[in-house]
Amino acid sequence: MGEPIMKGIYGRLYRRHFGSIAQFHPQTAAKLQSIKRQYGTHAGYHAATLILSLEARMEVSGVQATAVLTDTDLEEFTYFKYMRDNLPALELLVELLECHVNECQALQCRPFHTPSPRIEQSAFVAVLE
Repeated sequence: MGEPIMKGIYGRLYRRHFGSIAQFHPQTAAKLQSIKRQYGTHAGYHAATLILSLEARMEVSGVQATAVLTDTDLEEFTYFKYMRDNLPALELLVELLECHVNECQALQCRPFHTPSPRIEQSAFVAVLE
């Protein structure tokens, strides 16, 4: 497949994923748009796919499952492979994931005094070393 065809496919898939995310997570969608603007549609698509995967995980294991990324996740999610050597892109993804966790918790009407979890970044450190 040529580059323009692939770009079109990722664009359509990104828009579909983005629409699903924006419907319930507007702040997450705004962060996702930042990734797309800064790193392109391909990166935006992979970040959106990661968010949708975490949404599916949350349906099974609860909102706390969205706050943990394992070493296996780093091997399986294409965003990490695609942006492995781009520290600013990985940091932006951490912001996206933290925003998503906060929005997920807000949807569950969590009490204000409960601290927001931070995305466990130990796995990111291994990627960056």
